[in-house]
Amino acid sequence: MENNDLIKLKKGDIIFSEESPVDSIYFINKGIVKTFRLHNMKLEVTGVFKEKEILGELDLFDKNARTEIAVAFDSTELIPVSVDAIKEYLKLSPEWLTKILKTIKQRVVDTQELMLEHKIKDSKYENEFFISHEEESQILRKIKK
Repeated sequence: MENNDLIKLKKGDIIFSEESPVDSIYFINKGIVKTFRLHNMKLEVTGVFKEKEILGELDLFDKNARTEIAVAFDSTELIPVSVDAIKEYLKLSPEWLTKILKTIKQRVVDTQELMLEHKIKDSKYENEFFISHEEESQILRKIKK
């Protein structure tokens, strides 16, 4: 798969926001990224991603626009992989594999939405899902630009 150059970010940099085009997924080489959804004018943390994890993959199959906001929460390095390259690679796979991946993706999204709706968080990661009012205000200002 085709990899682009390393993207270096500092704490607070927006990686993508809701409604931005889905053009890449990202491998996190270094750092911490948090994802959010805007709900009732408040940011709800939907995920915390660390080194060696993948970011942005849930929007890969059937979305033209992002459904979350992703923000670097540390000095972060990302390796982008274009959606077009991934789709070309998947064309070489059996059709049933893509169907399985789409099904798994939908189940994950449904579970995330249910957890958000009922404010359910994994207690093991509860501290990581916290953002201060100051951090929230900074993010909201950046995405409204």
